[in-house]
Amino acid sequence: MMEMALNRALEFAENGFEGSFSAGIHGVSVGKIRKGLGVNMKHILQQACSLTSSLSSVHSDAIEEEDAEDDPIVYEQNLGQLRSDIQERVLGILPRLRDRFNLPLHTQAMQGSRGSLFFSGNKMVASLAKIKPSKQISRHVDGAKSRLWDLHFVKHKIADAPQDKCTLFIWTPKSLDRFDRALITEYEQSLEDLQRQSLEDGIEPRVFFGAEEAAEAIIDYERAA
Repeated sequence: MMEMALNRALEFAENGFEGSFSAGIHGVSVGKIRKGLGVNMKHILQQACSLTSSLSSVHSDAIEEEDAEDDPIVYEQNLGQLRSDIQERVLGILPRLRDRFNLPLHTQAMQGSRGSLFFSGNKMVASLAKIKPSKQISRHVDGAKSRLWDLHFVKHKIADAPQDKCTLFIWTPKSLDRFDRALITEYEQSLEDLQRQSLEDGIEPRVFFGAEEAAEAIIDYERAA
């Protein structure tokens, strides 16, 4: 059944996604179009794998009820803008790091590895996550854990990695006043769990509220390299 649904989806794609899609089995649909942010097609596909559930529309109804900023497309665009802002600030001080941002996680020591790194400098490796009180908190946490897994590979699977510091930058709102109390409770527990899991893996969790904070941390650690 899975193979039949996949083949029909491929045929639908080859025809330019025109007309209506029929998977041949109940409960399978083509999801919303999303904008991919990556350096190449492989990078974009890896991002899609980490942010979506295959052949599932579990979150679709909830997404429609969320504020515009909780839409997955808007969320990725905002996260992409945050990456760009941090990168711009770092390069304004240390332009020699221009080729150290947004790198696919692939080395000779890790054939077949997946994922990407927001920053891979001379002394620090860092990934970027973003969470806030939201009905989509589980999606945000899944994305953060995916970035944490990328750092885990660098720290524990690459024996000759020159960096001595792995950091998971976690953006979060500075003020929680506008959020519902029930959402805040789940968010605080999720943030605490993510920080604990990072520390247990020997990775520094660094909560920040603006691009300048993350950029300053990267600059300070790389300046002496």
